[in-house]
Amino acid sequence: MLRRLRRNEIETFYTDRYSPYVRELSQYGSTDGMQVFNMTKKAASGDLGIYVFSDDECEKGFVIVELKGDLLRPRLLLHAFYVNEDFRRKGTGTIMFGELLGMADAPLVSTVLYKNRPAVRFWRKMIAVYGLQPVSLDQDIVCGPVREPVFCVRKPDGVGCADRMLWPVDMLGLANRTRYGLLRSGIRTVSDVLKTREEELITIRNFGQISMDDLREALIDIGNAPNWSTTRRLTR
Repeated sequence: MLRRLRRNEIETFYTDRYSPYVRELSQYGSTDGMQVFNMTKKAASGDLGIYVFSDDECEKGFVIVELKGDLLRPRLLLHAFYVNEDFRRKGTGTIMFGELLGMADAPLVSTVLYKNRPAVRFWRKMIAVYGLQPVSLDQDIVCGPVREPVFCVRKPDGVGCADRMLWPVDMLGLANRTRYGLLRSGIRTVSDVLKTREEELITIRNFGQISMDDLREALIDIGNAPNWSTTRRLTR
């Protein structure tokens, strides 16, 4: 669950958790020491909400958000969305974002670096998985020239986790080759995918092990891990 940090926990958070996160992002050329200082100052003044995602066992990630806009058009700007390395590719980020959506009462706005392809792919998948819809950029949200804006609002009525077996494969954020291969074979929903045997999927034209891995990862992200082998490649 997401828990908001108290003020007396902020200094320790920025020393122990946020600074390593900044160092990880530095490979994309997006951060510096001044940014860490400014963020720490904003957090201490109460302008930021810092939420830690954890269960009974351990901490798995964190989210930093700032309320922007005005009373008529409020929105939440995501400054950081981080999943600990040990819990990546296990659906943790999807669950974490779902909890954030449940808590939010305003549109969410995030920006990612074009160079950070894993982050770009993750956010596009979240938009697909949760049935989110884009909103236009407002003037007070300024993005640098190398950032890609990701704008989303809360999921519309009728698109919920309970309906995920009926979701079209278009909502899984798959690569085009994977998606087109499924559609050409008449596999159009998550339910269709899970009913199809691995031996049948691998025989689809241009649907090799890369497409299988892409599909497996997408299903894991929405909590429907398939019982497929991870290394075996079938021959046609």
